[in-house]
Amino acid sequence: MPFFLKPWPIVLAVLCGWVNEHQQRTIAFQNAQIAVLLEKLGQKHVLLADDQRRDLAASRLGSVETWQRRAGHTTTNQKTVI
Repeated sequence: MPFFLKPWPIVLAVLCGWVNEHQQRTIAFQNAQIAVLLEKLGQKHVLLADDQRRDLAASRLGSVETWQRRAGHTTTNQKTVI
């Protein structure tokens, strides 16, 4: 059977395109939210709790420890990031 008669690659390409578009809209919305919050905040410093600071540091490092902690998983070697 020729390639152009197989529907699965077309369905997969359409699905990937839809997921990509959804992700791009979500990112644009979150960027708009951040811009509005920064505009409201002005030049003030954000006061974060220790847990929030750790979460922010872990997300910048690409660590999965934050997600494990939120999901209730315990790790034996937790790092303190301040």
